[in-house]
Amino acid sequence: MQTQSARLSDEEIQVRLLAISDWQLERGELQSTFSLATFPQAIFFVDAVAHVAETEQHHPDISISYDKVTLRVATHAAGGISEKDFTLARRISQLWQVLRPL
Repeated sequence: MQTQSARLSDEEIQVRLLAISDWQLERGELQSTFSLATFPQAIFFVDAVAHVAETEQHHPDISISYDKVTLRVATHAAGGISEKDFTLARRISQLWQVLRPL
């Protein structure tokens, strides 16, 4: 049985990606870009993501370009993508569904 932080196979990653359509596999990481209306809304979203990440004890790489927030997730200790990455991605997608109408 794999642990939450064990590296997933390419096949396992592809199957899990089907369930989170707003995320893609880019350079060995899960990545998604979220577009907001203003810079303050982008910062608000990043702050909300930070709370989710702290709860999960798993933190994304975050890039902000005015009204766009790009998140990248991988489990560095596993050398790739693990179930922890998909858990965090799903939680962020759920957050986005609530905050999107900002």
